Amino acid sequence: MYTNLPKLIASRDGYQGCLASVDLNGRLPDLIADALHRVEQVDRGCDGPSTTCTEDSCYHQGVCLQQWEGFTCDCTMTSYGGSFCNDRKSSSLFPFSSAVV
Repeated sequence: MYTNLPKLIASRDGYQGCLASVDLNGRLPDLIADALHRVEQVDRGCDGPSTTCTEDSCYHQGVCLQQWEGFTCDCTMTSYGGSFCNDRKSSSLFPFSSAVV
């Protein structure tokens, strides 16, 4: 897609996000002007994610995982489930042969 990039830099489909201050060996490439093929999804400027993680995004010590379209809550280390770790699980699995409860 770009003619002036070093061969060790590879490109993959599926990236969503913003790039800022890209430095390639001391050079700041113009990612839009240097492109061999114009792609409609690449624009100057960036609005960022619509919803971002905050300290209280997930309940019961769930871990907030920021994504481009918002966030999800990882509830695996809690006794809760659901989108925001606020649904009580009826049972818990222990990965060890014995546990203290």
